[in-house]
Amino acid sequence: MKKILKADLDMDLNVSKFNVFFPDTSFGLDTARSALDPAVSADPSLADLAAMGAGVSTDGMRVAGVPVGVEAWLKNFVAKKARLVITDVAKLDVVSDGLIHTQMLNFCQNARMAFLGRNTPPLLCEFMSQVDATIVEMVYRLGTGGGHVYWTPHLRKFANMKIQVSHFRGGFRITPNTDSAILALYSASCALVVWMCNHEGTRPTTHFADAWAPWLDLASTDS
Repeated sequence: MKKILKADLDMDLNVSKFNVFFPDTSFGLDTARSALDPAVSADPSLADLAAMGAGVSTDGMRVAGVPVGVEAWLKNFVAKKARLVITDVAKLDVVSDGLIHTQMLNFCQNARMAFLGRNTPPLLCEFMSQVDATIVEMVYRLGTGGGHVYWTPHLRKFANMKIQVSHFRGGFRITPNTDSAILALYSASCALVVWMCNHEGTRPTTHFADAWAPWLDLASTDS
């Protein structure tokens, strides 16, 4: 693996980030380690893995920035990320230009949660809504100098709509992650299904389809 990464991509494998995930809640870390070490030692093709001292995980791990694991671990991961974004939103107070400030809120901070929304289940939308509320509140404060605290619930609801709808509808186009995350997840899932149905690699398509959705014909629009 180390040789392939270096030869094909000119990249060095970061051993400290390398983990083997055991998706079984009945496994403890010691049990997982005791199962991994003999398996690696018995297979010559995994010699590099043995030399790296790879870590093990039984609750979750991050793959290309995407959290993969049990529900509690996923929630903790996304909650931490949401808190980081909320903290960084407050740091933008040093930006005196209102337009630049708003653009950084939208294209920098708001976009950070959009990636997770596309790759995590909808059960994590509660953390998305916290970030949405923080960003909208900051836009209110910038635009009104704090006067928004006296708005009625009806006026605030109207302002929310104006902030989040598209430019061509007269809004600010700061898309709420709470809503877009669900749509993005289904879009990404559909793209994966299409890829599996059209895969022409060494493994038959049916292997991927059976693993993803047993007893369903993924090539059928009725599935």
